[in-house]
Amino acid sequence: TLQLTPVALAEGHCFADTQYGGMERFADLEDVATAVFSHPNIGTVGLTEDQAVAKYGKVKVFKSEFRPLKHTMTSSTERSIMKIL
Repeated sequence: TLQLTPVALAEGHCFADTQYGGMERFADLEDVATAVFSHPNIGTVGLTEDQAVAKYGKVKVFKSEFRPLKHTMTSSTERSIMKIL
Protein backbone atom coordinates (compact mmCIF):
# COMPACT_ATOMS: atom_id res chain seq x y z
CA THR A 1 0.00 0.00 0.00
CA LEU A 2 1.22 3.49 -0.83
CA GLN A 3 1.79 5.63 2.22
CA LEU A 4 0.33 8.94 1.10
CA THR A 5 -2.41 10.98 2.77
CA PRO A 6 -4.73 11.14 -0.29
CA VAL A 7 -4.43 7.36 -0.70
CA ALA A 8 -5.27 6.83 2.98
CA LEU A 9 -8.32 9.11 2.62
CA ALA A 10 -9.55 7.23 -0.46
CA GLU A 11 -9.02 3.87 1.24
CA GLY A 12 -10.88 5.13 4.33
CA HIS A 13 -13.84 6.19 2.19
CA CYS A 14 -13.85 2.80 0.47
CA PHE A 15 -13.73 1.02 3.82
CA ALA A 16 -16.61 3.09 5.20
CA ASP A 17 -18.72 2.56 2.07
CA THR A 18 -18.04 -1.18 2.19
CA GLN A 19 -18.53 -1.71 5.94
CA TYR A 20 -21.27 0.79 6.70
CA GLY A 21 -22.82 1.79 3.38
CA GLY A 22 -23.47 -1.63 1.91
CA MET A 23 -21.56 -0.65 -1.23
CA GLU A 24 -18.35 -2.62 -1.81
CA ARG A 25 -15.64 -0.29 -3.14
CA PHE A 26 -11.91 -0.53 -3.68
CA ALA A 27 -9.43 2.34 -4.10
CA ASP A 28 -7.94 2.65 -7.60
CA LEU A 29 -4.19 2.98 -7.03
CA GLU A 30 -3.10 2.71 -10.67
CA ASP A 31 -2.28 6.39 -11.30
CA VAL A 32 -1.38 7.83 -7.90
CA ALA A 33 0.83 10.89 -8.03
CA THR A 34 3.99 10.82 -5.95
CA ALA A 35 6.40 13.53 -4.87
CA VAL A 36 9.90 13.62 -3.44
CA PHE A 37 10.67 16.83 -1.59
CA SER A 38 14.34 17.03 -2.45
CA HIS A 39 16.35 19.58 -4.35
CA PRO A 40 15.20 19.62 -7.05
CA ASN A 41 11.68 18.40 -6.25
CA ILE A 42 10.60 15.33 -8.21
CA GLY A 43 7.06 14.23 -8.96
CA THR A 44 5.50 11.48 -11.06
CA VAL A 45 2.07 10.21 -12.01
CA GLY A 46 1.10 7.29 -14.21
CA LEU A 47 3.33 5.06 -16.27
CA THR A 48 7.03 5.49 -16.95
CA GLU A 49 8.03 5.82 -20.60
CA ASP A 50 9.22 2.18 -20.67
CA GLN A 51 5.96 0.97 -19.10
CA ALA A 52 3.89 3.03 -21.58
CA VAL A 53 5.79 1.60 -24.55
CA ALA A 54 5.38 -1.94 -23.18
CA LYS A 55 1.63 -1.40 -22.69
CA TYR A 56 0.72 0.70 -25.75
CA GLY A 57 3.59 0.31 -28.24
CA LYS A 58 4.76 3.58 -29.77
CA VAL A 59 3.97 6.64 -27.62
CA LYS A 60 4.38 10.37 -28.23
CA VAL A 61 6.68 12.16 -25.79
CA PHE A 62 6.34 15.87 -25.11
CA LYS A 63 8.98 17.76 -23.09
CA SER A 64 8.94 21.32 -21.85
CA GLU A 65 11.38 23.37 -19.81
CA PHE A 66 10.25 26.47 -17.95
CA ARG A 67 10.99 28.80 -15.07
CA PRO A 68 8.47 28.25 -12.25
CA LEU A 69 6.29 31.23 -11.37
CA LYS A 70 7.65 31.28 -7.81
CA HIS A 71 11.11 32.10 -9.22
CA THR A 72 10.03 34.96 -11.46
CA MET A 73 10.08 37.42 -8.55
CA THR A 74 13.51 36.33 -7.32
CA SER A 75 17.00 36.15 -8.69
CA SER A 76 16.77 32.35 -8.91
CA THR A 77 17.52 30.92 -12.32
CA GLU A 78 16.20 27.46 -11.40
CA ARG A 79 14.33 25.77 -14.23
CA SER A 80 11.80 22.94 -14.27
CA ILE A 81 11.24 20.22 -16.83
CA MET A 82 7.97 18.49 -17.61
CA LYS A 83 7.62 15.31 -19.64
CA ILE A 84 4.21 14.08 -20.80
CA LEU A 85 3.56 10.81 -22.61
